[in-house]
Amino acid sequence: MLNSGAAPHWWGEILLSVSYVINRVPKTKNKVSPYEILKKRQPNLSYIRIWGCLAYVRIPNPKRVKLASRAYECVFIGYALNSKAYRFYDLKAKVIIESNDVDFYETKFPFLSRDSGGTNMNTTPDHA
Repeated sequence: MLNSGAAPHWWGEILLSVSYVINRVPKTKNKVSPYEILKKRQPNLSYIRIWGCLAYVRIPNPKRVKLASRAYECVFIGYALNSKAYRFYDLKAKVIIESNDVDFYETKFPFLSRDSGGTNMNTTPDHA
């Protein structure tokens, strides 16, 4: 998460994602996760993704324009609270969206090459 290049204002989303994953991973001492204690079943960990990776979220049919792009270029920022969807930051519209219909590219991190909405991409120091 530190290597994703995200601005400091994304730490809230990062902490929500970390707590989501930690609650589903078994602890070393008793080999049982908090999720398993609460729900009485093992969690499915196959949908856990790398925070800050590039994702292309499919545009729903009613919103799609015939010859336009079929997907939003987004950054994965977490898991939805009230559904089994993922949360994404749309890089063009600068909004957060939730969706399940997505392709992940877990080796690419858009915040490294772009402004993540809160930091200067200026690499020169500002002191005189």
